[in-house]
Formats: sequence, structure tokens, C-alpha cells
Amino acid sequence: PPVIAVHQGKVIEPFSIFHDKTNNLVILSALGVMPGVEWELSEAVLKLYETLKAKEIISIEGVESNSTEEPKTFFLTSDSRKQKKLVGIGLKELNDGVILGVSAALLIKSPESAYIFAETHSELPDSRAAAKIVETLDKYIGLKVDYKPLIKKADEFEKKLKELLGRAMQQQKEKKQSYLG
Repeated sequence: PPVIAVHQGKVIEPFSIFHDKTNNLVILSALGVMPGVEWELSEAVLKLYETLKAKEIISIEGVESNSTEEPKTFFLTSDSRKQKKLVGIGLKELNDGVILGVSAALLIKSPESAYIFAETHSELPDSRAAAKIVETLDKYIGLKVDYKPLIKKADEFEKKLKELLGRAMQQQKEKKQSYLG
């Protein structure tokens, strides 16, 4: 189904590819891929990887969690050197879970790639999970990106969400009272 997001008045494309030539780093962003194209997109990722002679494929995903703690990060890879490095930066191997979409297709075709997962706490964009991913990538590949602004955004978003929920609950309460009176 067609999906689009708008952030600060700008349309966020449902699928984007970013390339940092200096570090030969490719970032793929998928906002929700249409079912049925996962295999084709995974093939395109592998072809792009080979064409650019990239050092590594790193797939990042959110995994739903009911935990209220700081988001945890997990990994999957069949490459023992990557396993040691990921454990060394504090990640635990994902033991149970369900992976869908392009990451699942890619994992089947390229199990030696690095798959990093961050716990997310809602169906909404999760800035804390995004910050945790950026922090993890910083440790793993020396990304040197400041993730603290994402945490600030998460705080702002959570505050707005609580205000909206509070107002909605108050309006619901007032509706119920007006029916009685």
C-alpha cells in the first residue's frame, strides 16, 4: 500500500538510498516496503554492495518491545569476527524474534552481513531507538555522529504525546459527564 511520512513539512520518501563516498558507506532507508518486492530489493542491495565494492552490509531494524527501560540492541551474523566485535561493543545476539521484509530476505541471502536491531516502544517513530542505533554504529564502525539530538527529540515527542493523550482523556471524561447531567 502507498505510504508516505511528513516530517517538519517535508515529504519523507518511502525508499531512499544515501551514499557517503568518503567512507564508502551506503544507507538504505525503507519506510515500509510494499509486500512482494522484498526479494527484488534484497537482490538490488547485494548488487549495489558488489558494484560499490563496499566493505560490509549492515542492516538496521527496530524490534518491538514492551520494556520501559532504555532500548537494548541486538545483532545477528554468521561471521565469527563480526560476532566478536558486536559482543565487544555490548550487543547481545538476538535469540528469539521475527524478522520481516527486506532484512529477512537479505539475511537469508547474506547471513554473514551484520544485522543490528534496536528495541522500539511504539508503532510511532522511536527517536530513542534511532539514537541507540546511531550510538551502536558509532561504536561498530566509528561513525562519529552525535546521537544526543535524537534523544532530545525523543523527549520532546514524548512530552507532546503525553499532552495530547492527557487532553484526549480529559475530553472523553467531559463527554461522559455531560451525558449524566
